[in-house]
Amino acid sequence: MQNGRTPSADLHQLLRKRILSLDLAPGTKLSENSLCDEYQEGRPRVRDVLARLGVEGCVSVFPQSGTFVTLLSQSNIRQIARARTLIGQRIIREVCEKGISDTQKSELLKITAEVNESRDEEEYLYHYEDYCRFLERCCGRRGVWKFLGSVDCDFNRAQHLIYRTYSAGQEMSILEHQGVETRMLTEYILKRDADAGGLILESHYNQILIHSSMARSIFPGYFGEEDAAGRY
Repeated sequence: MQNGRTPSADLHQLLRKRILSLDLAPGTKLSENSLCDEYQEGRPRVRDVLARLGVEGCVSVFPQSGTFVTLLSQSNIRQIARARTLIGQRIIREVCEKGISDTQKSELLKITAEVNESRDEEEYLYHYEDYCRFLERCCGRRGVWKFLGSVDCDFNRAQHLIYRTYSAGQEMSILEHQGVETRMLTEYILKRDADAGGLILESHYNQILIHSSMARSIFPGYFGEEDAAGRY
């Protein structure tokens, strides 16, 4: 903050982070007056930020009712999971065909270790996205995961919901299981086995879809009516 005010870009990131982490739960009403007071911002700037969040699918504006954090859509979650699977498999194949240098191998092993050492979902999601973007750079591509990250509000929130719901009281938490998957994926990449690596990635996103569907039955109020009724 500068002079008691939050720059517009920072305000956008703050609200987006609170929405993605479920600090602002799906269905929460956002008051322009409250946001202006909390962040010491003028109404035009707050409206600009809410409009940007609306484009990203994080909030919805209903005339005469106000602005609300969007409800989750299982359909959107499935579409993003499918896109991530197909794009990720293509990147893995390109990396395996091209091969990686010794320097890249060291960096890949370092990032893999960071994924496995994550203590909570925030750290895990940060390091896993770093892992995906590193593979993207290895095959000469840039911007794919950044773009997906800007449009997958529902998918990101679903992951937070899954980890918080199913990580406790299990012999192996979801984070630990996905850490094992990441180690296996790295091993297959180093062996240049694109088919096996692609299967690991597909399993990773299929598990997210399965747990997301289960979470929908536990938190029906977080999902849209069409999802709660099974019409998706």
